[in-house]
Amino acid sequence: MSKPFAFVWLLGKRLLRRPGFLVLLALIPLLTLGYAAGTKGDAGVVTVALARDDQADPLAKATMEALPESSELIRFVLCDSRAEAADKVRYGKADCAWVFHAGMEENVKKFLRTRSAKDAFVTVYQREEMPLLTLARERLNMSVYEAMVRQLYLARLPEESQAMAQLSEQEKLAFWENTQIPGELFAYTQVDGYSQPESHLASPVRGLLAAIVLLGGLGSSMYHKRDEQSGTFRYLPYRLAWLPELVGGLWTCLALSLAAVAALAVTGMGVAWYKELLCALGLALACVCFSMALSRLLKPLSALAGALPVVTVAALVCSPVFLTLNPLKPVSYLMPLSHYLWAITDFSRLGWLAVYSAVCFALARIPRGKG
Repeated sequence: MSKPFAFVWLLGKRLLRRPGFLVLLALIPLLTLGYAAGTKGDAGVVTVALARDDQADPLAKATMEALPESSELIRFVLCDSRAEAADKVRYGKADCAWVFHAGMEENVKKFLRTRSAKDAFVTVYQREEMPLLTLARERLNMSVYEAMVRQLYLARLPEESQAMAQLSEQEKLAFWENTQIPGELFAYTQVDGYSQPESHLASPVRGLLAAIVLLGGLGSSMYHKRDEQSGTFRYLPYRLAWLPELVGGLWTCLALSLAAVAALAVTGMGVAWYKELLCALGLALACVCFSMALSRLLKPLSALAGALPVVTVAALVCSPVFLTLNPLKPVSYLMPLSHYLWAITDFSRLGWLAVYSAVCFALARIPRGKG
């Protein structure tokens, strides 16, 4: 084995003696498989308890049946009474409860006349407000929308047509049901270059896996700085002093990113294999180059060690992992996680990930004094 290959191989073997690397490597399948197991069955992020005061009320029954099936975001649980639904919220078994009042059809008519909260026909119980509960209430609005529009139709029809005014309510509703409006209210199209949307919860998991890769890159740069101080690579000429940091970082980040690709593939959360693989390689290189640039900026070992958790958390907050925060978007361009997640969504942006890596590497290679 030639000396360059032996050098690279020995740097890779050093990883197996670093407990921190092994912990990060073990976190990847645990995190991914844990998520996959948690989203099987009827699990959901938000649990909504459903009940109606009158079990025989046809409109309340139809409205509840019109609600979409449980998804990975919203889980619906049927209850036999208002008290049972309220208790599920009170004892933390549900995040909110929707209770449909008795005589719902008459209540809808009355509400449309008065627009008063006193004539509400659904009671919502919840302990605290959170964004996904707002999303869940949009589902509720969708379910009662048809009932409200139908009553508006019956109320306004006599004013619009004298002939229709002579019909019975059943005949008016039959006309309503049989009238088909051509076309769609919304037209959906997919922008060229964008991949199929992932699971709503796969994106945060992908972001957390990318953060583990970044953490590995930062840790590798920290180990290299310690090696520099101890003179481990003092036999290398100055012009090649950066090589151990690059090779060691690539060993670390490539191992972690490829483990992430495997975990996403096993759980069925990955995109097309070639996109997944190329983006993972780009992420590894970007994290290494970013870590090298940061190591050059923060020369003391203690400064880099202190920045490691701060930078990782900042990357999670500023990158589009959980939310896209517009005020922080300029900062997101500085984070390797952002460019990786954008490349996964829009594969044409993979080139920008390479440009980002090149810029970071150039910053890391800014000449400095030998001392």
